[in-house]
Amino acid sequence: MAELVKKGLVKYVGVSNFTPQLMQEAQYYLGSIPLVCNQVAYRLNDRRIENDVLPVFDKRKCPFFVKERWR
Repeated sequence: MAELVKKGLVKYVGVSNFTPQLMQEAQYYLGSIPLVCNQVAYRLNDRRIENDVLPVFDKRKCPFFVKERWR
């Protein structure tokens, strides 16, 4: 992905359903190119992302997108 950004073929890099560890690994491979978003599932009866994923994005001042998980 970093090469695609450097070549101008992709403007931004985002991920979906990444754990904090995967986000950190992705950022490592992107180098100075910022990881701009993470699309995560969020439900009122499953709020685990509030404890692990959201604090990482708050710390990095990076947006996240929430998608509703369908049954």
